[in-house]
Amino acid sequence: MSKKTLIFIFFLALIIRIPIVITSGDKTLENEFCVLVHNLLNNHGYSFFSVDNNEEIVQHIIHNPRASLPTATIPPVYPLFLAGMCFVFGTGLDVVILIEIIQALIGAMCCIILYWIVALKFNERSAFVSALLFCFYPILVYLCGQISAANAYVFINLVLLFLLFKGEKTEKTRWFFLAGLAFGLLLLSRAEVIVYAPFIILWISLVLCTNRAKRISAFAVAALIVWAPWVYRNYRRFDAFVPLTTQGGYNLWQGQNPQATGTRSQYTDPPFQISPEKREKILSLRPDVRYELELDKIYMNEALMFMTKHPTEVLKLALRKFIFYWGYYWGIKFTYPGARSVAYWLPWFILLPFFMIGLIHSMRDVRKYYLFYLYFILSTLIAMLFFVIPRYRLFILPLIFPFAAEGFFYLFTYCARNFLPTYTNRRPVHPPY
Repeated sequence: MSKKTLIFIFFLALIIRIPIVITSGDKTLENEFCVLVHNLLNNHGYSFFSVDNNEEIVQHIIHNPRASLPTATIPPVYPLFLAGMCFVFGTGLDVVILIEIIQALIGAMCCIILYWIVALKFNERSAFVSALLFCFYPILVYLCGQISAANAYVFINLVLLFLLFKGEKTEKTRWFFLAGLAFGLLLLSRAEVIVYAPFIILWISLVLCTNRAKRISAFAVAALIVWAPWVYRNYRRFDAFVPLTTQGGYNLWQGQNPQATGTRSQYTDPPFQISPEKREKILSLRPDVRYELELDKIYMNEALMFMTKHPTEVLKLALRKFIFYWGYYWGIKFTYPGARSVAYWLPWFILLPFFMIGLIHSMRDVRKYYLFYLYFILSTLIAMLFFVIPRYRLFILPLIFPFAAEGFFYLFTYCARNFLPTYTNRRPVHPPY
């Protein structure tokens, strides 16, 4: 496809997204991002919890806290991006709009990167359709107007896949080194992708014919270069080995407790809470550098106890979360903003049947699409273990587009050949899988 067409897609995506930023984008840094950015800019460090003058631990902005407790609840890439923008341009409405315009540019660039990925692994026809789907898909359009880490990890993940597939095609070590850098950034944007690492390494060993150890080493070393400073920082601040975040126990508890619904407590009506005795234990925690570690341990123990004592309930919840992830949120009062909107669920249910057809059809060459299958399977298992909210599907959504495109073309060709006699003698312009 010509460069002019790709440039057209880029600017089309940008033109669609800029009005969203202006008319309906976020106007402030909200919740945890606001607190993190404030503390970073006021020399309180990367901190979410603070100790006020009454020796109470709070999660909101305090201008003169008695102490700021170190945090690792949120991976650092996106908060550091926000803090850098606010440090340079200030903290008013203008900088929020500027951040969202940059996110619109990133969204438009994602269309191009997705095109390159699909052109490498499928064909140019499906690449063009996938780029257009990313360009117009409502939830991806509105994403740029939200102060959300999804803007970072969707982009970084596409860069990672492009570099891996480029390395597969060229068998040059430098692409795997760059992919390792991208994976390190992705790890510091979305901690659960650590479980993808051994499978990506396995994929590299399967697709390459020569110098496997060299390419795997390049990938691993590059990832460690990016990841290591965060691990070192956590060790210095917590006096303990914290490789990723201090949120794993809490996130597991959100999906594994007697009141669990399959999604987060804050999006359930009424919200569920930890038991009163454990709440008292949390309130009695000392306000020191190990606060987050001890807090997370309480939630982890509660979740593991529930899973051990109620395996049947765990399986039922896993099934419900599978349906939430690949379908719709049923059986609960779900309060996530926009989740009931037609713009959210209708495009998905139009896309899903074509994706399933394309996925089944692709299995004639499992090895070629192994990395895509890996993403679909692991992201689903992670959701079934923890919990589901709508933005979690964004991680794999761009990878669904090419299978949906292939499914549509396969179904169209099948119907045309069987119901339009004049079509049967035509040769397909593009090769199948």
